[in-house]
Order: sequence, then C-alpha cells, then structure tokens
Amino acid sequence: MPLLRVVSVTGIWGITFLITWFAAVVNWAWERGFAWPQVRGGGVLYAAVLSVVLLGGGARLALFPPQATLVRVAGLSPSQAAVAAFNTQLPPAIGALLASGQATQADRALARSAFTTVDDDLLARSQQEARAGAKIVVWPEVSPAGAFILQEDEPALIQRASALAKQAGIYLEMGLGVFLSDAGKGRPFLKDEAVLLDPTGHVVWTYEKFHLVPFGEQQQVVQGDGKVPIVDTPYGRLATVICFDADYPATMRQAGQAGADLMFVPADDWQAIDPYHTYDATFRAIENGFSEVREASKGLSMTVDYEGRVLSASDYYTTDDQVMVAYVPMHGVRTIYATIGDLFAWLCIIGLVALTGLAIMQSRKRRSAAAAASPLPEPQPTR
Repeated sequence: MPLLRVVSVTGIWGITFLITWFAAVVNWAWERGFAWPQVRGGGVLYAAVLSVVLLGGGARLALFPPQATLVRVAGLSPSQAAVAAFNTQLPPAIGALLASGQATQADRALARSAFTTVDDDLLARSQQEARAGAKIVVWPEVSPAGAFILQEDEPALIQRASALAKQAGIYLEMGLGVFLSDAGKGRPFLKDEAVLLDPTGHVVWTYEKFHLVPFGEQQQVVQGDGKVPIVDTPYGRLATVICFDADYPATMRQAGQAGADLMFVPADDWQAIDPYHTYDATFRAIENGFSEVREASKGLSMTVDYEGRVLSASDYYTTDDQVMVAYVPMHGVRTIYATIGDLFAWLCIIGLVALTGLAIMQSRKRRSAAAAASPLPEPQPTR
C-alpha cells in the first residue's frame, strides 16, 4: 500500500520504473563483483529514492485517512438460478440469428422471454438492496450472465427501471447489451451500454463502451465516443466507463481531471483473467483520486476507495450470492497525476534518448582518442 501511493503522482509508470531500476542496479553491481566502493553510489541512490517513496506513502496512509461521508453502494449480478434458466430458455442458435440479422419474429419472441428472466431478476435484486439501505446500485456489463434486451424493448425496460429508481430513491447504473434491430451484413449487432437513472427516474447518461476488445468486440459492438460522463449528485461527482475502458489511463484521467468522486465500472471477465483484470483496474482509482465500484458478471467484483483500500469484494467463481455491498467515500481527492498525466513516462523516454546519445558520443570520443594515441605505421620503401 505505501508503494502504491506513488501512482497518484507518476501513474503506473512509477511502479514500473522502480521495479526495472532495481533490476538494473543489481545487474550493474553484479558486473562489478558487488565491490562496495564501486557500487555504493548507485546502491545508495536507489535505496534513498525507494525509502522516500515508501516512507511518504506510509505517512500519507497513516496521517491522512479518508474522512468523507460514506454512501452505501450495492453491486449485483443475476442470481445463479436466473442465469441457469436463461441458458435453458435460449438456445445458442438464437443468439447467432440475432447477431446475423436473420432472426424471425418467433426467434425474437423466444429471446425476449429469456432476456426478461435475467432482467426481472436484476430489478428484483436491485429493489431488495434498496430496501436494505443502498443508495446506489450497479449492474455488471452485458454478458451471458448479464442483462440483454432487444432494441425495440429497451424503452420499456428503462421505464420499469425508472419507476423502481424513483420509488426506491436510488441511483441505478444498468449494464445493458442491446441487440440492434438492423443487425447483419457485417455490421455490429450489439450496443454495450451503461445507463444511469437518478432518484427521480430520469436517465442521467447512456454511455457506450469505447475501447473494444480486439478480434471480438471490434466486429460485434458499436463503438462509443470515448467521452466519460460526469454528473453532480448528493453523493459526489459520479462517472462511469465499461470494463476494458479502465485499462486505458488516458480515458480514466478524464474523470480525474473533472474531479470525479466515484467511478462505476460495469465489467465482464472470465476465469483465466480473474482476479488480475480487477487488480489492474484499481490502479486507476489511486491515480485519479476517486473511489471505484467494479461489478464483474464473471470475475472478481471489487470496491476500493481512492487510496486503494478494498472495501468489499465478491468473486463469481467462489460466491453463490452475487451481491457486493460497500460503504464508499462520497468525496475523493485531487491527484498530481490527474493534472500532469503521463509526464513522468515522457521524461523517462526523453532521458533514455539523451543517455543513448551521450553514450554514442562518448564511444566516438574514446575511439578517436585511441586512434590518435596509436603510432602511425612506418612507411615502406619503394622500388
């Protein structure tokens, strides 16, 4: 935790720099036989920098703990029973027909019935968490264990969800996969959305995923505009991205620069990247000074505060009831990284280029000096 504090200044590049610099120092000392008089300067310099990072990070954690008022947030995925019923109701062939635009009205009716099973379950579970005291409820990204809807049915689902949000007095972040009615002929057939409803039932934003997973989503999903939505609420400034978007520091820095306090990340993982994808996303919270609620339909769901402390977690593969409840700070902090961005990384690149140029110049000088010091060959007699 003390080490992680450096990313609020340098971004993730500071961690990378310290790791690779350590390897370079060890290699450099090894080449000199670890002779202390020769390696003392480099070793002490690295130790001093690392000590400053660790001591500064430790002091930050000890002396400035989060003081903000807390809000109860619930992240939830469909129940195992609803997912099992969905898989039974919807043959894979129907999904393929929807994607190709060849689904008949009977196929769409069958899909509608299966989608309703999961959507109803999510709405019922959202209402249950609201009754338990949650003021914000977050659904996961669309997936076989998430919420799908046909494009023509989306307004009706949002109307139902709006009524729930108004009745319960909650903010409801819905991860939705919307099957387009004009799919086919090589066009994307799905919208990967995050829809936020406020306690009055109004739609605050409809955000579409911007960074699409290569060789899969890029051919299937409509790409969004990449503008991270921000809204002021009684629970702080809220923002959202979707899953893979959180892997891109520049995208997430939009929220940091706008002073976001709480970031929602509806996500969909799979077992091979569980829990690592979630761990990676937590760096964005520390970099930008906002708390983060990442609800994953098939992976590790986790809520962290702006210091990176884990407030709550739930893993799809080890937990039966997919509900994650956390009390989250309503206000974040402003960070240096959110202001200067990847300046540290660019300075490292500039430094590498400068040192490379210096090494080339010194090498040429040594060759020139060696050539000047060597005796000229004696002239050979001519006949």
